[in-house]
Amino acid sequence: MANPFALPALGHVLRQLLMDAAPNSDLSFLGMGGWQVSMLPPDLIKRGDTDGPLLNLYLYQVAQNPGWRNRDARTHDAAGQRIAAPPLALDLHYLITAYGSQPYQAEALLGHALLALHDRPVLTRDYIAAALKLPGSPTAIDKHLAASGLAEQVESVRLSLDNLSGDDLARLWSGYQLGMRPSVSLLATVLLLSSRTTPQTPLPVTARTITTVPLHRPVIASVHAKGGALLPVEPGTTILISGDSLFDPTMTLLVSDVDVTTLIDPAGEGHPATLTVPLPATLPAKMVAGIQTVEIRHGVLIEGDPVPRNLIGSNVDSFVLHPRVAAAAQDGGTVRAVLVDFAHEIGERQSVRITLEEVVAGNLTGVRFAAVVPEGNPDVPPPTNAPRPARVKLNRVWAHTSAAPGDYRVLASVDGVASIPHSVATDVKVTLT
Repeated sequence: MANPFALPALGHVLRQLLMDAAPNSDLSFLGMGGWQVSMLPPDLIKRGDTDGPLLNLYLYQVAQNPGWRNRDARTHDAAGQRIAAPPLALDLHYLITAYGSQPYQAEALLGHALLALHDRPVLTRDYIAAALKLPGSPTAIDKHLAASGLAEQVESVRLSLDNLSGDDLARLWSGYQLGMRPSVSLLATVLLLSSRTTPQTPLPVTARTITTVPLHRPVIASVHAKGGALLPVEPGTTILISGDSLFDPTMTLLVSDVDVTTLIDPAGEGHPATLTVPLPATLPAKMVAGIQTVEIRHGVLIEGDPVPRNLIGSNVDSFVLHPRVAAAAQDGGTVRAVLVDFAHEIGERQSVRITLEEVVAGNLTGVRFAAVVPEGNPDVPPPTNAPRPARVKLNRVWAHTSAAPGDYRVLASVDGVASIPHSVATDVKVTLT
């Protein structure tokens, strides 16, 4: 592989190729200057009527080679450690421009250059090594170019003409704010620059263990409340999971990626064909209201492992978990805000709506007020001109309201899923003074 100095080294080799394009016959048509090849940006080239003709080679675009880019697609493992160090594969685009002060000079220069490129479509290792050979009194850059490793890279550099249209060339020259000159675009591919990163060498395999087990994949057919498939599910509800090959001593029951295996009731009706899962009145941490996914994973004990691995997973089913308000209170003695506690956590990005239903003499009056929860679901009043503090009580939200003093039943909606009203006597209420 080549080092970063291979980029200018390739330009040096191409300049030598254009120098070798000079005809062996009479060069008098070139005038006093002789055959000249430069490597300057077009806007820095100033040619007058008395200046001789000139070929200019300019690198105007560098792009990653798509073939080499996808060859080693996986460069890091799951832990973020680098496991491969593929080379940086580049396609280089050069603009070759001919300048002449007399008729036909520019065209003659360009014709000889094109024929030289046509006759040498591949830069061989020997040609590159000869072009980069150190001169008698080498400079520092000469030494860097000679040691670039360009001649030793694993793939040869191939040359071809970019078939740019007249519009493409016009846009290219207009970017330099210069008038067009006779020019062609040359593609040199591929330049391989070696990575400076050393990949981590994997540990050697000390032992090989092969374990064979019968594959009985669990299949979930339905998930619903114990009282019936049409009844809502909320904290405190018992759910039934039915299907095929559900239970296993090594199983893990996941509800939205929360492990609830310990909630399975082994004495439940139909066990183990049907799993009975009583949800607690206060849900486990990280379980929020809304659509819940259900998945069962069976473990496989591999020889040498202390615990089974969860390798066999079921299909994923789902159910809707309705939010449940656990408590509510007026905030700080002001009628304008309430604190609402839930029987589960509230995600910071969940959409929460609070509804206050007026209660007079133990009956609903039909009057409702909205309590607005600010963005981010804060558990304390958000400051006006300061950063919002981190949430401490993840099951609490703060909301402000325009409700008048009185008694109110508190209902909630989380991500469009409404809490279940039971009765005015048992539902959570708040008194605003």
